[in-house]
Amino acid sequence: MNKIPLILFASVMALCAGGATVSSVSVRGADGSSGDYGDVLARCTTKAGDEYDSAQCARDVRALRDTGEFDDISVEANRGDKGVDVVFIVKRKPRFQGPLNVKGNDFWNAGKIAKLAELKDGYTYGEADYAAAASKVRREYQKKFFPDVKVTPVVEPIPDAPNAVSVTFEIEEGERKKIHSFEFTGAESIDHADLREAIGDYPWWNPLGWFSDTPTSDQDFAEARDKIRNVYRDRGYLDAEVSMPEEVALGDGKYDRVFRVNEGSPYKVGKMSVTGVTKYPEDAALRAVKNLKTGDVAGAAALAQAARDIEIFCGSGEHALAETHVEVKRIPAADDGFDNVIDLVFEVKEGVPVVLNRVIVRGNDYTKDKVIRREVSLSPGDPMLEDKAEQSKRRLENLRYFERVRYYLERVEGQTPKAPGEPELRDLVYEVSEKNTGNFMVGIGASSVDSVFGTVELSESNFDLFNPWRFRGGGQKGLIRVEAGPRVQTYLASVTASSSSPWTSIAADAGSTCTTSTAPAHPLLSHTLSNSGPHGRPSDASARASPPNTLSSTMSRATASTTPRPAATPGRPSRRKRRSTATSGKCPSACFGPTTRVTASSSQRKDTRSTSTANS
Repeated sequence: MNKIPLILFASVMALCAGGATVSSVSVRGADGSSGDYGDVLARCTTKAGDEYDSAQCARDVRALRDTGEFDDISVEANRGDKGVDVVFIVKRKPRFQGPLNVKGNDFWNAGKIAKLAELKDGYTYGEADYAAAASKVRREYQKKFFPDVKVTPVVEPIPDAPNAVSVTFEIEEGERKKIHSFEFTGAESIDHADLREAIGDYPWWNPLGWFSDTPTSDQDFAEARDKIRNVYRDRGYLDAEVSMPEEVALGDGKYDRVFRVNEGSPYKVGKMSVTGVTKYPEDAALRAVKNLKTGDVAGAAALAQAARDIEIFCGSGEHALAETHVEVKRIPAADDGFDNVIDLVFEVKEGVPVVLNRVIVRGNDYTKDKVIRREVSLSPGDPMLEDKAEQSKRRLENLRYFERVRYYLERVEGQTPKAPGEPELRDLVYEVSEKNTGNFMVGIGASSVDSVFGTVELSESNFDLFNPWRFRGGGQKGLIRVEAGPRVQTYLASVTASSSSPWTSIAADAGSTCTTSTAPAHPLLSHTLSNSGPHGRPSDASARASPPNTLSSTMSRATASTTPRPAATPGRPSRRKRRSTATSGKCPSACFGPTTRVTASSSQRKDTRSTSTANS
């Protein structure tokens, strides 16, 4: 296992606190070597001649650890005649020299295992990195029904190659135990198909099963057991118990996994009451529970949501008390016969009034802070209101940029204790976990008008036009769409800002119209020649579809046709010249103001009358 970086101070360090001066700063290897450690000294802020500060040495150790180049870091401080001698002791991560060696493998070849391990030749890795790589390989084996597989990384130094190692994965695959089916004994009240879906085991024809992994390891089985138990408890079976699955051999390497279920009896809600509330009437706190009433099924999720409703109620309003906690006590009803009715008592432990010091965002590796902050309705200096904080959490979840969103309060360092009843100063932290927001789609279609055509679409729901090479995190929606066939070719590129930014919309369509509109439009609704009349003119239907507040200006186009044109009248511009004169004007300057949406599209269509159109 990887050693935890330690800060080791000599016993004489306590004597150095009285304004001692740093006389020297040096670096030594953990094995006693004194090689070239200039890069380490360059990263350290502790310098000779400075006043000795143990906290500064600790910060240097953390900075060196964060580089990821060292397995172990410590520091010693020794008082000498001229001051304090500071010595950083480091152990560098060795350099991996490929290829990865593999022993004991049978199901996969060495190349496949090396690809799964993702160890790159020439890179530096520590013991924890090799253990993580072995864990990846182990997990992939378990997905292929090798539940007892063992993968052990063996690291050996290479002679005559300083700080270089070779790595061997010693594998014991064990028996392959392919799961035939998951069975449930004692489960009579809930359909077995519902229980299988709860643990991610879908029928072969269900597309959801194509993108989910069925439980295969002991950890997976423990999580599956908890999910089955939660299904029962959410339906009122609060005493339900589920065992770890038993292995039943069927022959030919196939096994059933059998969960034993003790359902118990379902419970219903009797009387409900609230205790411990001092700032609001108890009946008002009870009315805050919206989705639970007498006679309902006493599901675990419903009880937890009811408690949360009361916490939000007590944490909002004029007497908002942050960090209020509610515990649900279940008491058998006094007049309970055989209906398993329980009375609920919500015991409230009130919090304290809080004023926000800062609003902090964490976990956003790609998404910009401002994209998150504009969804948060609380600001520094505001009282902490749970209803607004919860509403902001839902707004962040509705962006669909994050797997998980949660918020909590943090104490402010150095805050003086407040008198009872006075607001405390806290930081509000929104912590997010980002997910993939890009989509790539390929399709093929056919119609009597367009014949056969193919479609390729690349979209990003968290696009950033001003973040080159990454193009992610700005809260915009980016779309590139290509549709091509023998009769129609359409190319579309659009950027749409979030609805939170009330900008004007711009659509620039080469060969059709340039449209300015205050109403947000879907990128796919931009005008192209696919909905135009003959010779690229907008059809009557598309003209009627234009909003009344739309300002349009037809861009210049060149049209060539096999049909002969009438001769021009002397002294009067020809029809073609009149059209060019009328359509060569520039788009009004209003089109280039602040925008929500910028769309560039081009479309070509061949009609049955041998008319070709070129768009500019």
